[in-house]
Amino acid sequence: MVSRQFGELAETRAVPLIGFGVVIALLYWARVFFITFFTGVAIAFILEPFVALLMRIRFPRSLASFVVCSVALLAVYLLAGGPVTGFLERAADHFRAVSGRCSPPGCRR
Repeated sequence: MVSRQFGELAETRAVPLIGFGVVIALLYWARVFFITFFTGVAIAFILEPFVALLMRIRFPRSLASFVVCSVALLAVYLLAGGPVTGFLERAADHFRAVSGRCSPPGCRR
């Protein structure tokens, strides 16, 4: 009788545990797909209010999506890949030049 209850308990705990392991293995195996998918969904939810705003101005949905995506890509380029990187490189060079002249406790000549 005790062994029968133990067997039933083991079966009721084993099935969810095996299912959880299968889900984790599936997520690990298809991680590139899921990361791409959920990133796309997040971007769609972030940009949707701007598309809706342009649609209220009577833009067709396809044109509104194109305009919003183009502006978003331009913003990403300007903030991450365009003129800002040149400025950051010059700032890093300036920091290296200044740090070469300064000692750690303070700047002394």
